[in-house]
Amino acid sequence: MKILFIESPYNYDSSKYQVGRYFPLGIGYISAYLRKKGNISEIYTGATKDISEYIESFKPDIIGISSMTSTFPNAVKLAKKIKEHNKNIPVIIGGQHPSAMKEKILESYDCFDDLFFGEAEVNFAEYIQNYPDKSKINGIVYRDKNNEIITNNSQILIENIDELPYPIKEISSMELGYHPHFGFSGKTASMITSRGCPYKCTFCSSGVTMGKKFRFHSVEYVLDNLEELNEKHGFNNIVFWDDVFTLIPERLQKICQGIIQKNIKIKWYCLSKANLLTPDIAKLMKSAGCAMISFGIESGNTDTLDKIQKHLNLDDVRKAVSICDKTGIKSQCTFILGFPFERKEEALDTIKFAKTLPATFALFFSLIPYPNTDIYREVFGDNLNEDLSLWQKCIASEAKPESYSKFIDSKELKDLIKYAHNNFYFRLPQIIRILKHVKSFKDITGYLKLALELIKRT
Repeated sequence: MKILFIESPYNYDSSKYQVGRYFPLGIGYISAYLRKKGNISEIYTGATKDISEYIESFKPDIIGISSMTSTFPNAVKLAKKIKEHNKNIPVIIGGQHPSAMKEKILESYDCFDDLFFGEAEVNFAEYIQNYPDKSKINGIVYRDKNNEIITNNSQILIENIDELPYPIKEISSMELGYHPHFGFSGKTASMITSRGCPYKCTFCSSGVTMGKKFRFHSVEYVLDNLEELNEKHGFNNIVFWDDVFTLIPERLQKICQGIIQKNIKIKWYCLSKANLLTPDIAKLMKSAGCAMISFGIESGNTDTLDKIQKHLNLDDVRKAVSICDKTGIKSQCTFILGFPFERKEEALDTIKFAKTLPATFALFFSLIPYPNTDIYREVFGDNLNEDLSLWQKCIASEAKPESYSKFIDSKELKDLIKYAHNNFYFRLPQIIRILKHVKSFKDITGYLKLALELIKRT
């Protein structure tokens, strides 16, 4: 079969069509797995042709759309446009948002024929093999011949994820984005070396798709693909999107040592929990090309951290960021303002705490109550609400944040986010700290883009 995959864009039908800043790994892995099973698959980027033209030339048997909560309104627009072009092509929706909403989506939108939730590589392959019989496919929501919505709930996590081919063909054929403050120049690829997150933060939707059980690629799998990306395809920058890349120190050490021993010449970015970073591991990461580490701190108020089950000590945060500063690794700390129970004074604690850190960057976001999370249930109760206007507010660059706090209204939240960014960045010590990392003219233009984006956002 011929399958066309599309990552729902942030800015559909805009003058600068954007599939995402980086390669869409979710549909990339599915595409690679289906090719391994003998199918023909492609990923539509929107770069050269309108979707209708692309469908006409490629002639897919099935179209799969992947969507996050923030991009779901555009997924609906895209599916409707596809159906207007050819109503007979099955359109399947999957990704983080559909995995959370399941039946609600098929109940609300007839532009989607079927829905996959959770990890879809194996299930999608079985779907193709058994099509049109869907009755025995795991992890699917579909309409039967009587138009009744059926959910096959048996979703089995893939234990040995090394069985899944890394989507090198897909990545090497796509033009990838650039993040203004990573400081990368050249070609950038993305990779995820593990699945699942063992933590239980009340606001996070990560476990909705990948589950809580932590599974990881072998060190050999990671190194082999890094080597091929670098040597055969010329990628010199890697973004690791693992929820916690540093979760297993011994594995991290082996990956770093392998990069050094194999002389894989890359710079890379990853996410870490603050309490997992030590001076020795940071030095090794730096030697292996680590350019930046992002820490999800969320709050500078200990009561708030307890309520969101972050299980993070602020002293550990200070130590981790200081280690980065001393080692020469850029650090990014992300914070959330506007929790349902949060008062203005507690939000100000977060802003004050951020200013005490020697972090290169700090980003402050308004809370988004992602569906099927504890925070969502706290705000909206147990009923899932399929409301496009709500999901439209989930876009990170939205200049008018919605407040879900009982004590902070939306205008106050917008003012707090603006105050946070201005107070963190527009300080002479902070400007000097950022300029220390300037290595090229592209770095300067990147930081200017970041500044303009922050101004625009606030």
